[in-house]
Amino acid sequence: MASCIVGLSSTYCVLKADYSNVVTSEANVVTSKANVVTSEANVVTSVAKSVTSDAKSVTSDANVVTSEIQLQKIALPVASTKRVAKKTVENTIIALCSEKELSANDIALLLNRNEKNIRNNYLNNMCKQGMISLKYQNIVNHPDQKYKAK
Repeated sequence: MASCIVGLSSTYCVLKADYSNVVTSEANVVTSKANVVTSEANVVTSVAKSVTSDAKSVTSDANVVTSEIQLQKIALPVASTKRVAKKTVENTIIALCSEKELSANDIALLLNRNEKNIRNNYLNNMCKQGMISLKYQNIVNHPDQKYKAK
């Protein structure tokens, strides 16, 4: 705001300071600094979450490796020899499928056998006898078909 006085030869204006604008401006600076601090805290939180996520991923990967090692240990008696009793192979397949749902290919690889032979000589008969079951009961040829123990 300005207050003006008209003199003989010129006009003199005296400015009155508008302190409310200064206070508002200083409040905006404080708010801005608070927003910067909050933003930095959010960055720290985000980095912490990322590190936690990475740690969970490493743990998950370790669990997958442990699971694979466990499956290989179960399969070893059959995988390490050419000829094995039928009942031994069936029991091994049941044990494998108890640990994890497995495809015919997975089972064949673990047992070091041909997938077609495993499917024809073991899996089909074991399903019919109720020793194991299909993940997708109604779609026998489902592309993601897996076998699981009952």
